[in-house]
Amino acid sequence: MRIFKRTVSSILLLALVLTLLPCITAKAGFSTYAEYVAKYKAFMSDSRWTPGTTWKDGKTPRYSKYKAYGCAALASDFEYYVYGTTGWAGKMYSSPSEIAPGDIVKFSSPHWFVVLERSGETLYTLEKHKDKVYVSDSHYRVHEGKLQIYGYYTKSGSWINGWHNLSFSKGYHFLDLEEQGIDVAWGDYPEGNDIGETDALLSARGELYGAAAKDITLAGISLYGADGELIASYEEEPGLNGSDKYILSRYEVSSKLGVELTPDTAYEYSVYYVIAGERFTSPLKVFTTEKYVAELKETSAPALLKGDLNRDARVTSDDAVYLLRYTLFPDAYPVFETIDYDSDGRISSNDAIYLLRHTLYPNKYIISNK
Repeated sequence: MRIFKRTVSSILLLALVLTLLPCITAKAGFSTYAEYVAKYKAFMSDSRWTPGTTWKDGKTPRYSKYKAYGCAALASDFEYYVYGTTGWAGKMYSSPSEIAPGDIVKFSSPHWFVVLERSGETLYTLEKHKDKVYVSDSHYRVHEGKLQIYGYYTKSGSWINGWHNLSFSKGYHFLDLEEQGIDVAWGDYPEGNDIGETDALLSARGELYGAAAKDITLAGISLYGADGELIASYEEEPGLNGSDKYILSRYEVSSKLGVELTPDTAYEYSVYYVIAGERFTSPLKVFTTEKYVAELKETSAPALLKGDLNRDARVTSDDAVYLLRYTLFPDAYPVFETIDYDSDGRISSNDAIYLLRHTLYPNKYIISNK
């Protein structure tokens, strides 16, 4: 009898713990929004839920122990993996206008899906749809307080394009966005960099959470040597007025920082934003300038020698013969200088004779190089 009572008591205690478990674990969260993003991206990179993975209607959760099927089973696995809770342990609401990032949502088909992100009316969602796992930013939206879906099948099987209202059932909040405040997730943007020998165009891309481009009051860049010593910095008021959360910053070292870089040398830099008085700085990025390559400098050709009509760099009787031929066949023997050597105002064989005399008596029969 005692054994029976103990067993019953244990079962009752276990039931009580399981009942309270969602309440206990619901407090689990993230200190920043970026941590949540990293977690849901890890969820989608897991082979059990990678977009495109088959997920039949009759399938139960693959990770969570909650009793659910199909689309709800996928949402339950998301809840347990990302938040560590089960049984829709978030804060329930009934208005689609309240839909926020991280929510699990149900409409009256019934169908469940996860809202990974929200940007204005656009919802970036994860769901089991047509026996597969899908992610999309063009399937659902919230418009004028209504949850809408793009396109649907009629009873006859025809597809109808356009946005259509859905009968919203309920949703669950799991993130306290106000508590998580503002954050910036920095990403590499190597294709935005252009590195030369003595100059460079440097860039960084930031994804804002809890803020938008218009909230950035200051932005700047700091350049360091390979030893970590600050070389120069630049700061500006970007004057952005958009609601975009993806910001690309690009700075030219010579024009913005006033620095001439050394060829074949390693440097480091970081970009930062100031939002609501707090400075958010990217990780240091390393780059190396190009090696110096000597340029082939154009050398001006030596001045042409006056009287050198055949362009052999000498003035000889051959040039006098060339000029005589020019007087007979000007198209066949072109000249590129003033050839009225005897200064009589016309070109004739007399100029050829003068040029011949110049080759014999240059001091008496002078040809100016001017």
